[in-house]
Amino acid sequence: MRVAVVSYHKNVIRPHLKKAGLKETRKNPDVVVALGGEGTCLFGEQIYPAKPLLFISHHPCKNCSKHNYKK
Repeated sequence: MRVAVVSYHKNVIRPHLKKAGLKETRKNPDVVVALGGEGTCLFGEQIYPAKPLLFISHHPCKNCSKHNYKK
């Protein structure tokens, strides 16, 4: 499957795409992955209209430093 990535943080998602056996492309993707905020999602729709789009919100939680995830 050919995947277009729309994000300022492409290096975050590239290893996961490779591990899943997906090929990153800019031309004629089968699906678009938008990693960022709402603007990134809208931009992805603008550049790749009518393509399936997976939106992954990438907003740091202000409370995350308060949580202990080692429990």
